[in-house]
Amino acid sequence: MKRTKIVVMILLIMGLLTGCSYSKSEHVDLSNLTVDNIKMGSDINKIDFSKYTRSNKYSGDYRYKFDELLINTNKDKVSFIFTRLDEKGTEFKINSKGNIKTIRDVTNLLGSDFKDVSEDKKQSLRKRTYYDKMNNIKADFVYLDLDQSISWIEIYYA
Repeated sequence: MKRTKIVVMILLIMGLLTGCSYSKSEHVDLSNLTVDNIKMGSDINKIDFSKYTRSNKYSGDYRYKFDELLINTNKDKVSFIFTRLDEKGTEFKINSKGNIKTIRDVTNLLGSDFKDVSEDKKQSLRKRTYYDKMNNIKADFVYLDLDQSISWIEIYYA
């Protein structure tokens, strides 16, 4: 009986150790997220804003406000990007792949190392956050829980 308990304990410990070794999180690379070919760290002076409609409909202290997107900068480099995908005014790409409409599309491209929380229960909105530790970039994807369609995206330095 004691021998059986010892064998079971050894097997449990081995299982725990083996399971822990596989719990390493994968690296999420957010350096190639683009909105109309604008990405984090882009030189603001090289961006053509002529296709966007200037707007003050968004509150907040953003340097560049348009109906289609919001951009903030630090030392003339893009440090924050916001766009609404549900309004179809911009093109969002992950690693040069476009036509991203649902949170499943995002997960297929970025993987499963994310945090998912409720954003607004009344509107059935959820927020999935990815964090790129190497580039210190976070991306929040807010999506409709009912059909998984992405409503808006925020990309920023953490």
